[in-house]
Amino acid sequence: SGFRLCAIMGIDPDDYVERYARMNLCGTTEWVDETARRTAKMVALNAVCQTGPSKIVLLGRRVADAFRDALSSIGAAGLQKLDLLEGYRCEGISPEREVVFVVLPHPSGKSRVWNDPKALRRARSLLIAAEVIPAAPVFVPRKRVGRHGK
Repeated sequence: SGFRLCAIMGIDPDDYVERYARMNLCGTTEWVDETARRTAKMVALNAVCQTGPSKIVLLGRRVADAFRDALSSIGAAGLQKLDLLEGYRCEGISPEREVVFVVLPHPSGKSRVWNDPKALRRARSLLIAAEVIPAAPVFVPRKRVGRHGK
């Protein structure tokens, strides 16, 4: 799924590893809701308190749900839902601190959303608008981005 995410972003895999911090909310291959919510809350608190990243890309429905719950628990206004292929902004502790969330379907290949070419364009436009990726792709995969790389 990492290669597929690089293809979606138009980023070279080596640049992706060097440039972006990555985190698994559960730290294991098994999803545990409580662990995910606790980790999401830590990341969200760090972001709004200016000690963490100001741009956060959420991959998958369960990750978005964990962050929605975490943001709600710390009183972040205006983030009642985090929908796939949408971008959200919230204010941090100080007015000049803004945290941007971009919610994408998980790039594992199981999500059928990626079978729609419009979804790829929407994802890229959200990532560009959030200044997560450059406007022009620097990496073009040899394989299609869709399910199982076929």
